[in-house]
Amino acid sequence: MNLPKRDDPSFTRKEVEEERIKKIEICKDEVDQVVEIMSQNIFSLLERDVELSELDRKCDDLSESANVFEKSAIQVEKKMKQDLEKAWTLKSIICYIFMSFIILAMVFLCFMFIMRKILK
Repeated sequence: MNLPKRDDPSFTRKEVEEERIKKIEICKDEVDQVVEIMSQNIFSLLERDVELSELDRKCDDLSESANVFEKSAIQVEKKMKQDLEKAWTLKSIICYIFMSFIILAMVFLCFMFIMRKILK
């Protein structure tokens, strides 16, 4: 929209003023729209900030949980190794005792066999 010039005789002063008022109203409407859009953008930005803060908190909690899990996994692994070592030690002792009985039984049987031969 072009404003009429003062010199233009086809427009009266009142018409020129009305035309200016219309332009001002249009500008105000555009400014109001921009203000509304800016308000929505700021609101969205604040919501996003809240969501990011929540995600950051959840990440911290998850990281802490992961650290606790890692420590407990290391403890469980150490305990399992100790239990495995104990089991192998116990198996070795039982095997040693069993083999000792077998050897003693064989020695006893050999001794008895020799004694029978001698006494006959």
